[in-house]
Amino acid sequence: MRLNVIGRMARHMREDLLLSPIAGEERLGVAFVRYASSYNRSVVVLTEYRALPNDGYVELVSAPVSFDVRWFMAEAERAASVNAGVFLVHLHDHYGMPWFSPIDMRTNREVLLPISCVDHTLPTGALILSRDRGAAVLAQAGRLVAVNVAEVPG
Repeated sequence: MRLNVIGRMARHMREDLLLSPIAGEERLGVAFVRYASSYNRSVVVLTEYRALPNDGYVELVSAPVSFDVRWFMAEAERAASVNAGVFLVHLHDHYGMPWFSPIDMRTNREVLLPISCVDHTLPTGALILSRDRGAAVLAQAGRLVAVNVAEVPG
């Protein structure tokens, strides 16, 4: 399984996610994604990125930063209206391979897995970026599957 991200889109996401942190921690966004074709569901292509608006963040004692799930659901509906799925996106500010924290994985399980059940034909997952790499998980058959992230020229 692979997620293709065009280089200029990866740069745009990093620039946005490195802006002043919201709520003292990290910024979030959503990416619209599609399978490369109806015949090949092993490649997912990132087609659009949207930053979480400032009023979409909520304070929780149990997490350094959190978001209004209603915002994410609305974005998932917008994506579905153009036959796309969604990936929740954020960045850990370092170089090298990033990975999801325990809190990130809890969010992936509690938010993304249920959303993926709504329409199995659209990819749902999470993308985490570092300053130079990326990692992702895809919700598939009730579990999270690691996805290789490839930044492709463009």
